[in-house]
Amino acid sequence: MAIISGAKITSMTYFTSYERLKLGPKDLAQCSSLQAFDKFKFEQADDEKKAISLNLTQCWSDGDGSHLNGKVARTKLVTYGTKPDDKDLAKWVDEDIRPIPIKMELTPIVNLFTPTNLDERYNISSTDILDWFLPLYLKYCKVR
Repeated sequence: MAIISGAKITSMTYFTSYERLKLGPKDLAQCSSLQAFDKFKFEQADDEKKAISLNLTQCWSDGDGSHLNGKVARTKLVTYGTKPDDKDLAKWVDEDIRPIPIKMELTPIVNLFTPTNLDERYNISSTDILDWFLPLYLKYCKVR
């Protein structure tokens, strides 16, 4: 298993069922981006601004999202790892982070049988093991 460690920041924007139906998947993604950039005061690159054909008032069923009466925040910040300073999110990139696993990937078990892992550490021949194990591994689904 390969693990990528680090920290990340994500925004979650909530839409009503009517807004989800009205906008569709593409426009929902654009509205989520617009709301995140607006709420957290991030600047968008010029090419990102050109790619978005909506403005925030088109995203909400009432034009500004006020129909929720302040009961629920439309967009909230979700962090994995080190939490950013509430005052300036742009400085979060420069802070010392406490890394946590943010992505995991399964890799074939045969990747363990390397000269570095076996020959150098335990004086066991990785070549002999691979000669025996690899054909079995490759035929596993056919044998079962």
